[in-house]
Amino acid sequence: MFCLTTRHGKERALARPFPLGLGASLEVSPCNTDQLGTFSGEVERLDDAVTTCRRKALMGLEQTGLRLGLASEGSFGPHPVMPLLAVGHELLVVVDLDRQLTVVEQRLDWRTNYGQRQLQPEEDPSAWLKQVGFPSHAVIARPADASLGLWHKGLHSPAALAEALGTCRRADPKGLAWLETDMRAHHNPTRMRSIRRVGVALVRRLCTPCPSCGAPG
Repeated sequence: MFCLTTRHGKERALARPFPLGLGASLEVSPCNTDQLGTFSGEVERLDDAVTTCRRKALMGLEQTGLRLGLASEGSFGPHPVMPLLAVGHELLVVVDLDRQLTVVEQRLDWRTNYGQRQLQPEEDPSAWLKQVGFPSHAVIARPADASLGLWHKGLHSPAALAEALGTCRRADPKGLAWLETDMRAHHNPTRMRSIRRVGVALVRRLCTPCPSCGAPG
């Protein structure tokens, strides 16, 4: 059994690859992984993605007492070669305490709806919202002045978004609002599919033993 550390429903993406490929079940540990960093920036991620992902897995193992840990980490931004193209970097890490082994699988995925936009006081965001897949994909709204700390996350409905934008514009000194895609997996079906693809690749890696020592991965 693997302990999957997640608060964002990633077991839905990984529920098939691990039982079908390894005959292994997943136990979810909903630790507060937001303390290691958030997409929207309230908490800065201080470590690199692999280190952060491994820390997540270890948090779950400590909570559950299991010996096999699994965690996911994603980051999003401009493509390293084509800056105008957004890209997602997805990581899955397995920690095996008995073997003292860490196995990493990752991929760059151009199939992402990642985006951000600053709105003028009366600007209509409809075109941008359609581009990023709203309302099936949630968005986050805040005042353009991030120091005000008013984040409205997981917005899926036009009514909720309109109310949030009104609050943000009234709070911002210049009446500006900031919109960004909510990249948390349970609010982003595109990202959930990407995690599933990495999960399949990780299971294949774990099923491939080292020809020298026989260790998985």
